[in-house]
Amino acid sequence: MAQQTTRLAQSSIKLDRQQLRHRVPLGRICYNLAHGSTAAADGHLLRAVLRCHPRHAQLRRHHRARCGAMMSPHHPKDSSPAEASSRLLLLGVATGLGLLGLVYVLKGHALLTAIYNGQAAPWLEALRPDYTKMELASFLKQSDLLMAVAGAAAFIAAWFAVSWQQLSGRTRGLTATLVVITLLQIPLSWTSPVGWHDTVLHRTKQFLMRDEHGDSWNPMFKAYAYTKQAHRRPLYDEIFFERKTKFQYAPTSLLFVPILKWLSPNHTWPDRPRGPARFISWCFVLLSAASTALILRFAWTQHGWIMSQRRWPDSLAQDIAALGLTLTFYPVLRSFAQGQIQTWINGLVAAALLSWLTNRITLAGALTGLVCLMKPTYGLVLAWAVIRRQGRFVIAASTVVLAGLALSVRLFGWADHLNYMPVLSYMAKHGECFYPNQSFNGLLNRLFFNGPNFPFDPRAYPPFHLWVYIGTPAGTAILVGLLLAYPMLKRLRPTAVEFAAAVLTATIVSPIAWEHHYGILLPIYALLLGLALGKPVMGKATLPCLGVSYLLTSNYLFIAQKTAAIPWLNLLQSYLFFGALAALALLYAYLPVVSDGGRRVDTTNQKPDPA
Repeated sequence: MAQQTTRLAQSSIKLDRQQLRHRVPLGRICYNLAHGSTAAADGHLLRAVLRCHPRHAQLRRHHRARCGAMMSPHHPKDSSPAEASSRLLLLGVATGLGLLGLVYVLKGHALLTAIYNGQAAPWLEALRPDYTKMELASFLKQSDLLMAVAGAAAFIAAWFAVSWQQLSGRTRGLTATLVVITLLQIPLSWTSPVGWHDTVLHRTKQFLMRDEHGDSWNPMFKAYAYTKQAHRRPLYDEIFFERKTKFQYAPTSLLFVPILKWLSPNHTWPDRPRGPARFISWCFVLLSAASTALILRFAWTQHGWIMSQRRWPDSLAQDIAALGLTLTFYPVLRSFAQGQIQTWINGLVAAALLSWLTNRITLAGALTGLVCLMKPTYGLVLAWAVIRRQGRFVIAASTVVLAGLALSVRLFGWADHLNYMPVLSYMAKHGECFYPNQSFNGLLNRLFFNGPNFPFDPRAYPPFHLWVYIGTPAGTAILVGLLLAYPMLKRLRPTAVEFAAAVLTATIVSPIAWEHHYGILLPIYALLLGLALGKPVMGKATLPCLGVSYLLTSNYLFIAQKTAAIPWLNLLQSYLFFGALAALALLYAYLPVVSDGGRRVDTTNQKPDPA
């Protein structure tokens, strides 16, 4: 096995012993491995090559200094006092947070029970005499939460201070990015009339307190309750057109409502079972965070510098930073705070991208099928997979979609499903002018002042406008054509980068793409960051372009809304849309680079996939 690995290494980078005797630098070896071999992430491959080098011991030390990782597994005897102290500190953090959480749960439950029963201590009522019992309970809950978050932040900051010297340069940069994004909320709050309530940190507080509204759940519960009644008019004729309730989802999305009803047996129907929906959405945000951390790890090891054996502080710091970036990514948190089913979609898309990146194509297809049941516009991803001959993906996704559709027809009938077609046509013709609609349709509606830009009208759509109706399909045709034609013309193999481009394209071309729909960008940015650090396709401009795109999509810029009434300048209201287009451009720039090590594929005589 070792001999085969050595031969593979020498053949893949075309490096023989004669060249090694000329003292080829380590940086050149790492560069050739990363750019010329499909197995560049294999640490054994690097060791096999460097063992042939006459300066193996010196190169090993040089690799540790440059990459921040050891070439051999870390042994306990190599532990330094700083690392031992950081281990003890981490153990103390875990223990302290566990005890703090237990005290918070027990004390918070006791205090809230006492307040609701009128048995609060006099000092609690004297604390804020102007508060009602409900307001006082909310105040105490926020105070306890603030104490818990402050304690956790202090422990994490102390751990970072102790382990800072052991972290690699890229991990330090990721941590610095998180700090900059957090500090950026201070000047952003100055431009908002309501202060920090329009910043990301306010959404972070809502997530930690599990404060969720019913933007998706209320229309879905109303529609489900209507389907359970004896009704003559089809579902959307009554709910969407007659009652003016913006229930824009397909009937298959109602399949998840009985699950929420079953999880809340104490709620009498048609009361809204918001508790289970809130808890599941909270878990999906954590799923997005975990998937983002793993995508970042795989992207760095597969497409960046070879770091197969990383020290545990480096790995832990990257995971903490990924969690912090998730809790400061505005679309993800806005989706949760609004009570959107898009939170579930964001988590499923992140898990699907991770599955594709780890070569679990069937699982990625099944997860995408679930997404299509909730939002049919993601059927574009399925069409892309058919054209790209991804048999396992297509079979898995189609099985989930057809099974869900059959069950939905069995429960709700054909009439309600066919009645969804006029809704799609109506939304395609009108769209939304409200500024959170970050799509071609929203941009054109605002450009022509076709409808209310601000505030939001929950019962009306903008009037029909010819140029908006022409421009929206034109922009859609350009992006969809680029997605389907560019990889085939370049004869590239399908990769996780192309899958991410398909998902992002399906989001952008939708006539109504709210800000929270771009929560799918978080795992895509993790993938792009790993690529940008390992292979800067645009040279020194790669990371700045990625950073600008991230800042535009991860924040709420209220100052842009002040241009709503100014012709042409109101294009600035589509800042998130432009940031998403920049991310899509970076994905296309990396397609030839990551597609099978940059090697083209001859598809002229390729036989169809038997799957």
